[in-house]
Amino acid sequence: MEVLTQLTNKIETLIEKKETLEAENMLLRDQLDKERQVKEAVLDKIEHLLGRIQEVNLD
Repeated sequence: MEVLTQLTNKIETLIEKKETLEAENMLLRDQLDKERQVKEAVLDKIEHLLGRIQEVNLD
């Protein structure tokens, strides 16, 4: 019976680790998505500013 108890404990530990990693993965994906949104906003702003610079007539 001791072997069965050890196996049960090991399986429970692995399930907990899997759940922890899934939660961490979800958090990292959310952070990545937010970073992508910020990057996209910055690129849009830069493109807008470059467009305005090109419109300026220096003559």
